[in-house]
Amino acid sequence: MSDHRTVDLLAVGAGMAGLTARERALRDGLSVVVVEIAGDVGPHESPRLASLRLSPPP
Repeated sequence: MSDHRTVDLLAVGAGMAGLTARERALRDGLSVVVVEIAGDVGPHESPRLASLRLSPPP
């Protein structure tokens, strides 16, 4: 069994930018992997963004 996987997009970080890139790529039919060092995902780095709901772009 191989430890390698080919994907169209590797998003480094599961903050607002990484998750938005993921949703847009999936919408366009691309394969995506998101890697995050923290134990959770979302816009935790900014109190101003913390109240935003994460949802796929239209």
